[in-house]
Amino acid sequence: MDLLSGMTVVFTGKMNRSRAAMEQEATLLGANVEPRVTSRTDWLVTGKRVGRTKINKAIEVGCRQLTEAQYRQEITTRGAKAVPPAEKAEQPQSAKRKRKRKKKAKKPPAWVKDLRSEKSIRF
Repeated sequence: MDLLSGMTVVFTGKMNRSRAAMEQEATLLGANVEPRVTSRTDWLVTGKRVGRTKINKAIEVGCRQLTEAQYRQEITTRGAKAVPPAEKAEQPQSAKRKRKRKKKAKKPPAWVKDLRSEKSIRF
C-alpha cells in the first residue's frame, strides 16, 4: 500500500492520536516522515498548539497544511481503509511513560536515636 509513496510529511502540535502511531501509519502508507519542514515537504499536518516557526516555514516553501481531521479524510479518500490503526500496540518504549513511585522515608531504629544523644553529650 503505497498511497503516499514519495511524499514527505511533517507532524506538529498536540494530536488526538499518539504522534508515534500517526508517523508509523504514514510510513506504512509509503510516506517519508520528517521532523522539520524543508523544501521537500509535501504536507504539514497540524494538531493543537502549533508553533509559528513551522507554519511560517510551510508558507515560505509552499507546502500544503492539513489539520489532523483533514489528514485523516485525505488518507481515507485515497483508499487507506485497510491500514490497521497502530495505536498502543506498536508504540516504541520511549513513548510509554512509567509512573515512578515515591519512596517513603524510613524511620531510624531506636538505637540510632540513642547514639545521637550520646554524641551530643561531651565528656
